[in-house]
Amino acid sequence: MGDNELLAVILGSGVAGHNVKSIAAKLLAKFGEKLLNASVDDLASVPGMGRIKASKLVAVFELYRRLSSGLPGQIVTSPAEVATICADLGSRRQEVVGFLALDSRHALVKRVDLYAGSESASLVDPKHVFRAALEEKAQYIVVYHNHPGGNADPSEADRQLAERLTRCGADLNLPLLDFVILSKRGFASLLLAGAGEASPPLAFQGYSQLSLASILVDTPRNWPPRINHTTPYGKKTLWAVDLFAGCGGLSLGLEQAGFKSLLVSELNKDALDTYMANRSQRENSITSINDVYSLTNEMLDDIVKDWRELGIEGVDIVAGGPPCQGYSGIGHRRSYKVDKDEIPSNHLFKEMARVIGKLRPRMFLFENVKGLISSRWTPGGHKGEIWEAVQATFRAINGGEYFVDFKLVQAKDYGVPQNRPRVLMVGIRKDLGYIPKSDAFASGLLPEPCGVPPPSVEDLLSDLVDPAYLEKKRTDRYLREPLTDVQRMLRTLRDGTTVAHKNDPLMEQDYSNHAPNIREKFQYMLDHDGVIPKHMRTKKFAQRVLPRIWDDRGPTITVTSLPEDYVHYCQPRSLTVREWARLQMFPDWYEFNGSRTTGGIRRAGNPHKGIWDREVPKYTQIGNAVPVELARKVGVHLAKILKGL
Repeated sequence: MGDNELLAVILGSGVAGHNVKSIAAKLLAKFGEKLLNASVDDLASVPGMGRIKASKLVAVFELYRRLSSGLPGQIVTSPAEVATICADLGSRRQEVVGFLALDSRHALVKRVDLYAGSESASLVDPKHVFRAALEEKAQYIVVYHNHPGGNADPSEADRQLAERLTRCGADLNLPLLDFVILSKRGFASLLLAGAGEASPPLAFQGYSQLSLASILVDTPRNWPPRINHTTPYGKKTLWAVDLFAGCGGLSLGLEQAGFKSLLVSELNKDALDTYMANRSQRENSITSINDVYSLTNEMLDDIVKDWRELGIEGVDIVAGGPPCQGYSGIGHRRSYKVDKDEIPSNHLFKEMARVIGKLRPRMFLFENVKGLISSRWTPGGHKGEIWEAVQATFRAINGGEYFVDFKLVQAKDYGVPQNRPRVLMVGIRKDLGYIPKSDAFASGLLPEPCGVPPPSVEDLLSDLVDPAYLEKKRTDRYLREPLTDVQRMLRTLRDGTTVAHKNDPLMEQDYSNHAPNIREKFQYMLDHDGVIPKHMRTKKFAQRVLPRIWDDRGPTITVTSLPEDYVHYCQPRSLTVREWARLQMFPDWYEFNGSRTTGGIRRAGNPHKGIWDREVPKYTQIGNAVPVELARKVGVHLAKILKGL
């Protein structure tokens, strides 16, 4: 049957004065190849159609588009298959930008038309593309863009967008396989153009062989880009395992320094949910384990086998900070007095050493609180005996396989706005040829203090101040542009380049509902240099007002699990989760799972009753974390050592 007859069959019947074949002929004559994209109003304007027939025809065309757009599970291996799946876009009168979400086998999960209408490639925001891709649980994406004018040649805007998407995809470990231009006259692939191929060559065996993610784009002017032979699993990738990861402060700093996470363990569900929510699809299938005791040697053998199948021959670093409540001075004051030998978490360092011995990473990083250095197992024990046991355990791994050194560092010496001392111990495999430097900081295994003053509280938080906070539960959009360099840094989105502007969404800026007498107390403290009125003093920790700027001593505060420890520097209230997180140098895109806060036994447990489990709400997750900037500076130093070996 011809087009006219097929269309007549779909229409079914005519109306008085217009037989069905004449109606079909009029439709084809008026719309031609644009018939598939005609609207109900357009079709109904043809004599004999009416809105019912027009709606039926539009529904048939939509069904055709859906069926021709690829079925879930279809393996996508080439630009030609992308063009087939998106065949309806070739004749569309509107520009459309979208992507194919693919799973790990390159099987189609879903086609997503993301932008339609007047949007051009120059206006597409990579964060919207990858946010939608993450929602579809994509492992890979292919972006498409139609040219209604009929010319499939890539525009400069197409090339620039492909470059931005390629870089963002590489940062998120969600590779962009290709960028395909569609038109009624054919299609063009930026992947093949980037590989120097004008048309699909016989040697091209599909996206498993080559992708835009494997091409290094220097600048848009250097298009076509040259091939980068370092694959996502190449020698330049530094692989990390994070034990007792909490909400991910240490991992985030290491990731900012160039490491990529392979495995994470964290016992608390909310903290692990926070960790994974901020890394969904960023890493290649992060293995997550709740209890490190369940990470048996047999399981590690299986995991290592899986890594080798991916081309990952070994782990570069195992990092971790076993839970520190048993060693922390703050933890003691707020918890129950009990011998440290009786606290199960105080022995978890042995599990970290076991995992290191099994994986044999090139390096390990152990982090903990200052109190560990002087702690005793029992009141009758000698000062420092726990730290001696920790060191002996790590130095004995695999019969002394690692050279080990440590240092007590101050976070404020590395650009962190806190007085937060931390013990950092680093081990490096002796067979790698590293030569310890006796006159250097921790034998050269840790970076020297950076000498850059940390930001003041005002520099850190002033862009978040909302004069109308009392009238609302939260502030959900930025009220002003960033005012300082550190604010610009923390407002930089996941893509590493885009900065959140005024009126962009803001997360975790929810305010505590203080009683009027508490606000009165806080206001008095603000007005009287932090002095608490006598009639409002309690036996609890004395609250302090955050200073606008530090004095000559630098930062004197420590972020803990209790937000009520500190009063905001210019408003009579405690800090929000976002402000708390900024003091730990978490970027604003970092989200936290769980309740905001809790108290009593739920947070502290009760060792006397054998209750060791603790809830870990958002404030506690943040307070327990390694400051991100400290972790980043340490990570940069360690990465430099590893790449130099």
